Amino acid sequence: MTLRLLCLTLIILISLSLSAQAEQAAVPKQLGSFGSWKAYASEGDKPVCYMTMAVHFPPDKKIKRGDAFLMITHRPGDNSKDVVSYKAGYNFKSSSDVTAVINKKSFDLFTDKDTAWSRDALTDHAFAAAIRTGSTLKVTGQPAAKGLTSVSDAIPLKGAGPAYAAISKACGYPVETTPAGKAAPTNKKTKTH
Repeated sequence: MTLRLLCLTLIILISLSLSAQAEQAAVPKQLGSFGSWKAYASEGDKPVCYMTMAVHFPPDKKIKRGDAFLMITHRPGDNSKDVVSYKAGYNFKSSSDVTAVINKKSFDLFTDKDTAWSRDALTDHAFAAAIRTGSTLKVTGQPAAKGLTSVSDAIPLKGAGPAYAAISKACGYPVETTPAGKAAPTNKKTKTH
């Protein structure tokens, strides 16, 4: 084997090794399952901690859709906490709003393709607090599909409090708990987005 071929082979092996290490570092670690929720945290200089739940809806003749996903994300390296998103499994009508209701508290969200987001950090914090202490989330949105006025999803939130406590602990955010074991708002002021 010539020296040139040996050097080229060595460079390729080093590149593959570094690529594999980068992929392993990016893989999040599961913190646990809590009811329908799963909690995860990535490691590194800028950890990301998030809780997510998948919701499967039965087939519907009116709308073709995939699974829906509800998520709360912390990114302490970006000074971001409680970012809530709802991926509906279908595309929302362009420039439409979504209404989310938990225990009579209503949140107006903006849409981008198949995902609804809070408009600001204060809404994110209030929405995340309602999710972790509420029992059911009702999300109503306008699909892009013609002929449908709106779609409402009812999503049980069991396990959200413990999942939230797990991601907050993993990302270094304190979480107070109430005597009933539900997570309560923290006193720590943190900017998001």
